[in-house]
Amino acid sequence: MSYSSRPLSSKLFQLTALSLALTLAGCGADGTDTIAPAPDLGVEQPGTGDGEQAIGEINIVEGALFNADSNIINSISLEGAYYKIKVVDKAKNPIINAKVVFDIDAEGINLSQTTSGAVLTDAEGIAQIFLKPNNAEVSGAYTISANVTYKQKTATTETTFSVQATNVTLSEITVGSSSLASGGQTPISLKVTNEAGDVLSGVLVNLNSSCGQIPEQVTSDSEGMIKAVFKAINLDTTLCSGPVSMSAQVIKLSQRQLLLPLLKLHQLSILLMTSV
Repeated sequence: MSYSSRPLSSKLFQLTALSLALTLAGCGADGTDTIAPAPDLGVEQPGTGDGEQAIGEINIVEGALFNADSNIINSISLEGAYYKIKVVDKAKNPIINAKVVFDIDAEGINLSQTTSGAVLTDAEGIAQIFLKPNNAEVSGAYTISANVTYKQKTATTETTFSVQATNVTLSEITVGSSSLASGGQTPISLKVTNEAGDVLSGVLVNLNSSCGQIPEQVTSDSEGMIKAVFKAINLDTTLCSGPVSMSAQVIKLSQRQLLLPLLKLHQLSILLMTSV
């Protein structure tokens, strides 16, 4: 076995040179380190990182009442109307899923609230609610308000409108048969309209008969019709006989829901024949 005749200092120099060469191999040609550029992710969108919309402030625009034809109105009648608002941020972008609570300042108007009493804005930042007078006699000035909450920010708006009392007209009562056997039954009907002849839905009407059975209260349907069935037998199973009168009246309610004098009354008599 032979050994190199080179001195120890020469071997150390070779080792140092080798280490330097390995170090330079990881650098650029000019000895400068190179770093891969960050990927292009496009324009960064504003947000919180949790899927919620980042906003600077809440603004409520386009708060107004609309009728069934989507026309802006400032007075409503028994048919009711929609109240609609739009919620946007500082840049006028719609705010989605903002919580909106609607309220009315006095009794006499029903709001078609959800069970929670609140709704969320849709993809266009819009929230709406339907409002309707309790009865035909409700009138005067009312104010509806909308309170919006989103990410600990709030905004409120309100709109004042008037309610016009509706003069209700009842048609004559019609029956399926004006001559009825005791213990028998027949359908009855009448129509609810305003003075102009427009049908009114949702009007509560009291029905009454001098004998037999008839529903005490019926609400007019979408065509303004009141429909019920008269039975010529009493609750105690005694049979009706002879002329029987029927009446229909529109209920006029106070804010305490007390029955006041009648608005309109129609009566009809039918002849009942006792079966032998």
